[in-house]
Amino acid sequence: MGSAAVIALSVGVCGRFFGRKRLRFAYLTGSMAAAEYQSLSAQPGWADSQISVAPGIRLNGLVRRPKAPDAPWVLFYQGNDAAMLRVGQDFLKRIGAGRDWGLAVYAYRGYDSSEGVPRLADLAADAL
Repeated sequence: MGSAAVIALSVGVCGRFFGRKRLRFAYLTGSMAAAEYQSLSAQPGWADSQISVAPGIRLNGLVRRPKAPDAPWVLFYQGNDAAMLRVGQDFLKRIGAGRDWGLAVYAYRGYDSSEGVPRLADLAADAL
């Protein structure tokens, strides 16, 4: 019984250290058709928005502008999600319901309909 436990533990430890390399950050990118992006931006109060973050790299986003010029804004910089714009818009609609807040979400490089390839350093730089 004891030797079986030692063997099982050894196999587990060896597999962890000598098995296939694990990705540090698995990108859950998904593609979004232009028609779906247009459908999201056509929802009441919402509009499409693009921002250039580097030469030849444009991020697509969704924005709901407030009525008051001095209203607060919420920029949702979400985590790794294959449906970034749809999920982000749904989240922002819930937290902004009944409030005159500006709401915005942009898909990272290589996500949804945004251009580029996701690299951790670039994603962090794009946030600024």
